[in-house]
Amino acid sequence: MAKEEFKRLHKLTLQDPGDLELKAQLSEASKRAVFLGEAEATFFQQRAKATHILEADKCTKYFHAIVKRNLARNTISLLTLEDGTLTTSLDQVGNEFANFFVELFETHSECHALDPSVLPSGPLIEPSAHASLIAPVTTLDIKNSLFDFGNDKAPGSDGYSSAFFKANWDVIGNDIVLAIKEFFRSRKLLKQINHTVIALIPKTNHSPKVSDYRPISCTNVLYKIITKVLAARLIPCLSGLIDHAQGAFVDGRLMIYNIFLAQELVRGYTRKQISPRCMIKVDFRKAYDTISWDFLESVLKGLGFPLRFIDWIMECVTSTSFSVSLNGSLYGFFEGKRGTGQGDPMSPLLFVLCLEYFSRLLNLKTKEPNFNFHPKCASLNISHLAYADDLILFSRGDKASIEILVKTLQDFGDATGLRVN
Repeated sequence: MAKEEFKRLHKLTLQDPGDLELKAQLSEASKRAVFLGEAEATFFQQRAKATHILEADKCTKYFHAIVKRNLARNTISLLTLEDGTLTTSLDQVGNEFANFFVELFETHSECHALDPSVLPSGPLIEPSAHASLIAPVTTLDIKNSLFDFGNDKAPGSDGYSSAFFKANWDVIGNDIVLAIKEFFRSRKLLKQINHTVIALIPKTNHSPKVSDYRPISCTNVLYKIITKVLAARLIPCLSGLIDHAQGAFVDGRLMIYNIFLAQELVRGYTRKQISPRCMIKVDFRKAYDTISWDFLESVLKGLGFPLRFIDWIMECVTSTSFSVSLNGSLYGFFEGKRGTGQGDPMSPLLFVLCLEYFSRLLNLKTKEPNFNFHPKCASLNISHLAYADDLILFSRGDKASIEILVKTLQDFGDATGLRVN
């Protein structure tokens, strides 16, 4: 419409070049057409998820082809129900996903209490670190957290991306600061701020079952700012707390270290004459989504974090509610009862802290006389390697040692609610 109005005024101006009022209208129409054209290009660039596209590439055939491809790939029009039947009904598909996640986030049994001897067997938070963890949150902390986010990240349920808040910081910045400071003062979070939209990412090209989709939590920007502030305070503590077997989200550690170490340990496994040895690759089922809240809180307390800091974290974790995004519509509205989600800066750090309980538990178990280390591991006390929720266990290939590994996994699962696939 803006382009058509510009063309109409341009034609009239050519017919009457001396009309100053007509020229002013033409100038305004030109500015409006350019503005709306840029807005349209930005919108489709976000839809295309093609951040590499140059300014000159916008709105080309390639550009729109990406949008169409993404739309076709993200549309879920066919699903296999629990009884094995196929359905193409959008309502049935949406309700099936909603029911699946209601069941996933539901607690099914009481988790066992933590062994009180496990966490004290390793380093704890130094009392001198408490002051920095619970220090007042400043306006600069909040602004820096916001401007660290990418502009084209998926928005939450309110539909506003971080680009909107950045562009309008001079207008709404003070309100954002007041809202976030109120959370840190009261330790209470509005449920509207912590409503999460679950986006579904197919694991394969053909995904007919609910379990074939990976849930990604799309949270509101205000919530992500809060968790970004908490994560920034949590990260410096991890290097002194987390076992060296864990290679994820700890400053100074790289994933490649554990990869090289694992490759060295399994070298020669195919030789005929080799001493008995065991390596177990562990895959937890929906690890981030099924961790017990009680377990998380107990770990934070056991590691010595200040109570106010724990209250902030647990309020963020436990106040969440969900809806499932499917083909452009939202289905369901339900509260979470476990899990840390996947979509904010704090979640992976919390999971690494939870897995630290397993590291310390296993380190205690390896001191039992029946346990024998994997060859090349005894002098270094290597019994496992981890990258976030990816876990590899090592031992000598004898029954007693393997039973200790399996029993430790079971005890960890009983305490956390996690289950091995």
